[in-house]
Amino acid sequence: MIKLKFFALFLILSYAIGPVTFAQTAESSPHQKFLGNWSNIDPAGDLVKVQVFKQKDGKHWQIQAWGKCEPKNCDWGKVTLNLVGSSISDKSFEYGFAVWEFEGRSKVDMTTYLLLKIDGEQLVIEKITIFSDGSKRSNYRSFYLLKREK
Repeated sequence: MIKLKFFALFLILSYAIGPVTFAQTAESSPHQKFLGNWSNIDPAGDLVKVQVFKQKDGKHWQIQAWGKCEPKNCDWGKVTLNLVGSSISDKSFEYGFAVWEFEGRSKVDMTTYLLLKIDGEQLVIEKITIFSDGSKRSNYRSFYLLKREK
């Protein structure tokens, strides 16, 4: 229970802080490890693909994700990728954090949070979905392993 409360607080604080701007070059940016196209190793997973890229200003990074839909995958759109460390003084920024707010899209009001971490050659994603549309669906979390596309 304590871990869940800590993680919820972590998510709220990370979202409230907003995007981080870096004066570093793209080669030295902590975002670099997340850069590229990633595909879910489980073809049945509801998170199909993510793409991490640098904005044209060279200072901010974005993430775009696609979910499993029929007849074709749903584009969630592009949002800011925030970097998060393990403490207030941690500059390693080993986590990425992104938030999608789906208000009224497909008659569903929900917020989806992604927490990303590189583990070897894989991208590990924890997804938390919170419904706010009165549908009485359960909020939920899920985990995904993605591989970098070549």
